Amino acid sequence: MSQTTQPWRFVPLSVNDGFTNMAIDEAILSCRVKGLVPSTIRLYQWDPSTVSIGRHQSVKLEVDEAEIGRRGFQLVRRISGGGAVLHSRGREITYAVVSRLDELGAAARGFGPAVRAAYETILTAIQRAVAALSMRALPGTIHCPALLVDGKKISGNAQCIKGNYVLQHGTILLSVDPDEMYSVLKPPEGVSKGRMVRSVKAKVVGIEEHLGRAVSPAELEAKFKDSIARSIGIELVDGDMAAEEIDLVDALREKYASAEWRYKHP
Repeated sequence: MSQTTQPWRFVPLSVNDGFTNMAIDEAILSCRVKGLVPSTIRLYQWDPSTVSIGRHQSVKLEVDEAEIGRRGFQLVRRISGGGAVLHSRGREITYAVVSRLDELGAAARGFGPAVRAAYETILTAIQRAVAALSMRALPGTIHCPALLVDGKKISGNAQCIKGNYVLQHGTILLSVDPDEMYSVLKPPEGVSKGRMVRSVKAKVVGIEEHLGRAVSPAELEAKFKDSIARSIGIELVDGDMAAEEIDLVDALREKYASAEWRYKHP
């Protein structure tokens, strides 16, 4: 349960390129740490499709850059941890939650427990949203904290902790194309692409594939908003980004698009 009575801000779903999406997430986190904006939740999608890699990952070990370029995709490095992910255009909705740790019931319990408590609160919210679509999801781990439906992953997540503040962002899969995924992601050493494609088919599923029907971004957005507000125990109010955040996004987008940042770990 939230430890604040202040309303949180909800930034409605938007569609941006990968550099802009990551710049927005970091700008919100930076301004929240400074007390310039309230705790915030936002939803977004990606256009063009973008491969994101974790903060400390090696580009050459994780992705096929030639294929990323051939397909017109982007490559971006996150400030959060976790593994390489293909964010396919139109195939997922990504969320970001930015708040103090104590607002997620994660105060003063040590770094490890705080991280787990934040994951638990947010994943519970996604679990409820999925339940509203008549799907039963359970928490689990497949390379990262995740939600599973019939043992298959529908949501993967990652965090960046800055002092007593957290940015958690993650995917909510609508549909999955394993062949496209492993055209741009490299399999682990000694594992063939074919084997990884078969593994994704066995271990990952999209909401639409599970339900056998289309799920619009607007439908999922409405259920997510309601579920996360109830899970955290907050009032959630629609709002725009502040001028300070918008200014930061312009500067941060240059960072995310730069070779210096993207190839920090070549």
